[in-house]
This record gives sequence, structure tokens and C-alpha cells, in this order.
Amino acid sequence: MVLNLSLLETEFSNFLEKTKADLVAESSKAVKSYVEAVKTEVKTVVEQKPPTQLVKETVRQIDADQQERVKRECNVIINQVPEKLSRESDMQFLTNECNIKKEDIITCFRAGRNTNSEAVTSTPRPLVVKLKSKETAQHWCDNGKGRKIICSDEAGETKERIFWINQDLNRADREAQFFLREERRKRIAEKARTLQNS
Repeated sequence: MVLNLSLLETEFSNFLEKTKADLVAESSKAVKSYVEAVKTEVKTVVEQKPPTQLVKETVRQIDADQQERVKRECNVIINQVPEKLSRESDMQFLTNECNIKKEDIITCFRAGRNTNSEAVTSTPRPLVVKLKSKETAQHWCDNGKGRKIICSDEAGETKERIFWINQDLNRADREAQFFLREERRKRIAEKARTLQNS
């Protein structure tokens, strides 16, 4: 069997161009649908409130979001950390498993309410860690994704668990990140369906 290299290169180049064009078209559609949804929502809000009140509320919310960002810039959130009932065990986890220096940590606490104070919860609450500087927080956000730990559950069985270190985002930023992730998932799923059908 003889392969025609130039034909293969041409077909591959055409496939890449078509894939790029499809990706741009899908992204464009997603952005347009989002813009249309926002326009509809804005139109509804504007009809319900006078413009000056709407501007004041928007500016107030933007200021509140910015203040919240500044308060959280030195924080990281660690998800999937096994929850024990003492702050000391969390500090020990941070220094031993995460290798965060004790002098870099100002404080740590669990976010949310502890629904079962007598036993270790099955889904651990996120661990919020306030660090000394935003550079340290950024370092751990960049380098702390998907670390693996070995832990034992209530039955005494050891298992491997992956934990995630992320930025401590305010509500507006969390919602924006969620929207971007959902759009990316939709594009990937659509691309997979397109490849399966072709």
C-alpha cells in the first residue's frame, strides 16, 4: 500500500480548517444566544425600574463585588479535603499534605455549616485558607490542581482522593466561571456528536 503524502497533508489541512471554522461558528452562536438572553433580561429590568435607580444599583453592586474580590485575593479554597472535627487537623493537612509553609498561613476554616457535628461528613465542606500574600495564593492556585492524597474513610478503608486548590471567588465571579465551563462543555459535546456523525 502506497501512501500519497501530499494528498494526506491536503486532507488533514482541510480537516483542520473545517474544524476551526466550526469551532468559531459554535462559539459565535453561543455568545449571540447569551447576548440575546442578557438583552431580554435587561429590557425586563429597565421596564420595571427607572434608569437612574438601575444605574445606582448596578454601580453599588459593582463596588460591592470589587470590595469582595479585594477581601478574598489572599484566600484559596481547597475542595475534597477529608473533614475531621478539629482546626488543628486542617492545619496539619495544609502543612503536611499540601506543603504550605505554616508561616504563610494566617488562618483556615471550613465554609458552610457542619450538618453532622458527631461524625465525619461524607461530603467534606470546602476548606478556606487565608494566606499572607496574594502572590502565595496565586502560586497555590496555579500549582495545586488535582493533588492526590491517601486517606481512610469511616469504615477504615484507605482510598486515594484528589483535592483541588482554587481561588476564593465572589458570587459574580463564580457564576461567570460556571457559565464559561458550561459553554465549553456544550461545545465539546457538540464537537463529539459531530465527529461521531461524520
